[in-house]
This record gives sequence, structure tokens and C-alpha cells, in this order.
Amino acid sequence: MTDLPTTATRSVPSMLMDPQGFDQMYRVGKMLASSVLFPEHLRKGSPEQAAANGALVMNMAMRLNEDPLTVAQNIYFVGGKPGWSSSYMISKANQHGVFEGTIRWEVKGKGDDLSVTAYAIMKDTGERVQATCDMEMARAEGWVKNAKYKSMPEQMLRYRSATFLIRLYCPEVMVG
Repeated sequence: MTDLPTTATRSVPSMLMDPQGFDQMYRVGKMLASSVLFPEHLRKGSPEQAAANGALVMNMAMRLNEDPLTVAQNIYFVGGKPGWSSSYMISKANQHGVFEGTIRWEVKGKGDDLSVTAYAIMKDTGERVQATCDMEMARAEGWVKNAKYKSMPEQMLRYRSATFLIRLYCPEVMVG
């Protein structure tokens, strides 16, 4: 069996353009797609579609230098664009080293007045950066349709504020 080269030895575009590399990536993607550990939303459709999703997960995993199954279990798609679970994004940002330490939160208010600010210190400048989400925003954006905004609103606002922070100040963490 041929080992799949990492992005450290070959670029992802060259893997896609090399017939042998592409074949190996597709075979691994097909194996992923046949596993019960591969998320259902990526296995939907025909076997060919599931295998293609597996190959695309391999592509993303290679770009992020990440385990393919971890990527599969934390990615979702909206309108053909990848999205990520909040906990995965926070984990990647904390590991990436762009921040001094980890993302932290400040919580203010309760109930309808609840507000959560995610903040971090930029390692290269020492600047404090932040992003705030509150229940007013959650209502305006329709997020409260999710029942978890009623049962665990602080947690949901922590996730939202952190993902805003990451997208604003270190989007490269999730692009690979």
C-alpha cells in the first residue's frame, strides 16, 4: 500500500492533479465513506457522492494537517460551502498559536439581557481583540429557533462569539 503524502511533502493541488495521488486520496475517501463513523450527512446520496465527499474530506484534512475522521466529524455544508463545529474552531484557534494563551469569555447580564464577549490577545501585537454576541442578536438572526438558546443560552453565545472572533482575527486557522 502506498502512503498518502502529507502536505509537508506534496501540495494539495499537486495531489489532485497527479493521477496516482488522486487515486490514493479517492480510495481512502471511499473507505471513509463506507464507515459508520463517517457522518450520515456526508454519506447521503449515491455511493459515488459519498466517496466524493470522502475524497473532499481528505483534501480538507490535508490542507489543515488534520486527521481525516476528525475533519469529517466536525464539518458540515451550507449552500456548498464548508462550515465547522464551534468547538472544533475554538480548538484549532487555541492550538494555532495566533493568540497568546487561549480564547476567553466575559459574560454579562441574564435572560434577555445576556451578552457574551469572546476575547484573546494577539501574539504578534499584544492587542486585545474581541467579538460580542447577545440575546438581542440571537433573536434578530433567528438563532433562537434552536431550542438550546432556551436551555443553555450562555453556552450558545460563547460558541457564537468565539467563532466570530476566529473569523475576524484569524480566518487562516480554518482555511488551511
